[in-house]
Amino acid sequence: MILPTALVIGAQLMLPVADGVPDLDVEQVCDGIARQGGVTFRDPSVAKEKKNCVDSEQVVRAELAKQWSTFAPADKTSCVNESRMGGESSYTELLTCLALRADKNKVPYFVYPDPPLAKQELDLLTELDPNLRLTTPTLLFAKPSDPLALAGKNLEKAAAGWRIGLSISDSVDLPPRGFGPAHLRDAASEFARFLLAAGATLAYGGDLRQGGFTEVLFELLTAYRAISGEAVDAIQSYLAWPIHLDLDATQRARLKNTACFHPIEPPANLGVDPATKVPPTTPEDRVAWARSLTAMRERMNAEIHARLLLGGQARGVGKYPGLAEEALLALRAGKPVYLIGAFGGCAEAIIEALRGNKPTAFTLDYQVADSVSGESIELYNSQLPASGEPIDYKALTAEFEGFGIAGLNNGLDAAENERLLTTVNLPEMIALVLRGLGRLGKPPVLAIS
Repeated sequence: MILPTALVIGAQLMLPVADGVPDLDVEQVCDGIARQGGVTFRDPSVAKEKKNCVDSEQVVRAELAKQWSTFAPADKTSCVNESRMGGESSYTELLTCLALRADKNKVPYFVYPDPPLAKQELDLLTELDPNLRLTTPTLLFAKPSDPLALAGKNLEKAAAGWRIGLSISDSVDLPPRGFGPAHLRDAASEFARFLLAAGATLAYGGDLRQGGFTEVLFELLTAYRAISGEAVDAIQSYLAWPIHLDLDATQRARLKNTACFHPIEPPANLGVDPATKVPPTTPEDRVAWARSLTAMRERMNAEIHARLLLGGQARGVGKYPGLAEEALLALRAGKPVYLIGAFGGCAEAIIEALRGNKPTAFTLDYQVADSVSGESIELYNSQLPASGEPIDYKALTAEFEGFGIAGLNNGLDAAENERLLTTVNLPEMIALVLRGLGRLGKPPVLAIS
């Protein structure tokens, strides 16, 4: 096991402070860490490892800025000089030095580079000192005043007991923002990894295509269990008709310990054969798909505590684009909603609507991209059941505006939500979600069938 240089901080030091943190060149030290071969759970790519290290260093720098005025001037001068010795410098080393000089009598936190350590590593380190408290830059940023510990007597799981619904799909806005599908998959994997480490159960309502997000989550869970040694819950996989017809006995057997499948049958009054798969190529079949997807999303919404949304297609074969419908159901139910705007797509359209703007994606003209779409919407609205709601994009936008950012109910204040909605820094995104969940405390009991 290779242990990069640990940094130590005292929990009592987390106070707002003035500026003055020196600018350190962390490229060299991060390059060295990346070339060690990576750390547990990481992609072996050196470039990716280096970027993750640099991002973590910037999180630590932000924390230093908050504490800077609490340190003695002599200590700052000495520690800055020490951190620059030898040609390599890092904010983790600087904060280690300052914290140790500030208070030698407190039990410190050891801040280990992201991601969270595996259980075997934690067990080994805590054998050396049962009082040892370990965290990471992301977990530190999630709760600066009392860092989330990975081990020790003050062990805390920020999302223990929470079942988080993940809403993730590709976005056409990725290339203009300098992203690609790999970046969105990396974000999905990192969110999943940290949420699992924080004690959450994950739920996802996607299909079973090869290379899709469902497969990414299954593979991540398998790897996490193998390396961490933790008996984490299976992925809760919700599958609408006719998508669940692709799930065969061989897949069920192979994934029995990885996924708990929830196949949702079509509404009884649709008049379709539940055993026959039809493509969404005609208005009639699109209506059947849309109402079946809604049934799946309503069931899933009832069985999750919170919803996390990234990217997303702005058009689809559902009643509304998938992320829009899932966000709306969660908001109506008063569930915490976490929106990531960095990857654009439907998530960003939802954010714009919440702010009172009129996103183009939520207009009928945008949605009617072909004749089948237009005919499908007309047919859907003409066949509404007694209690059904029509497809109405003006009403959808108005309802989002009515909730507003304040209606996200996610444990974050207005300034923190603004950062979550706009940041392109993945560790910051994850830390803010964990911060919100930690503030919300124990989740409510779900009536799960």
